[in-house]
Amino acid sequence: MKKKVIATLVAAVACVTMVFSAFAADSTQGTLVSDSDKVTVTPVDTATVEAAVKDVVDKAEAGQDVTTAFAGQTQISGIELAGMKFLSEMLSYTNAAPGEKVTFTANNLTSGMVPYFLVYANGKWEMIKADVNGKQLSAVLPEGGIVCVVYKTADGAVVDGSGNPVNPADKGSTTSPKTGEAVTLPLAVLAAALVSVGLVAAKKSKASEC
Repeated sequence: MKKKVIATLVAAVACVTMVFSAFAADSTQGTLVSDSDKVTVTPVDTATVEAAVKDVVDKAEAGQDVTTAFAGQTQISGIELAGMKFLSEMLSYTNAAPGEKVTFTANNLTSGMVPYFLVYANGKWEMIKADVNGKQLSAVLPEGGIVCVVYKTADGAVVDGSGNPVNPADKGSTTSPKTGEAVTLPLAVLAAALVSVGLVAAKKSKASEC
């Protein structure tokens, strides 16, 4: 009987581990993936850029306020930085065709976000509003440079305590502190239920031994 109880507890713990492992895998933090074979993206080689640009690149992190990276600067391309956050890290990109839209997939994009491409090219920073199709973002960008995605919260969007957008369909959810993504509570409830099954089985086993 004890072996059955131990097996039940082990199975419950394994299920909990799988639930949260799968969950963590889906919460890709700040990932930008090029959807074009022609456009390549690589980590920024900060040794090859000027100190001021390196400082911004180093501070660019998903969930971070954009104003922290641009101390003393309030606008880029006429767009206010106040209230904007980084959605991705910064990456170098090359081979964008002149006048042609470049498309990236932003895995941590949620509803309620108004995304922009923040680009450093030709010696200056530029903010370019992105067209949105699901989690795909596209815009005409300079032919090469440094790029990341930043966002502001749309008016009327449902937000969490940190001001990050939350999908209205995810009622009763909480938010990942790293990505701002909605974390659905039923997964946690399921995990707790699995553990409870093991505890109940253990109690029954103990009672039967008395």
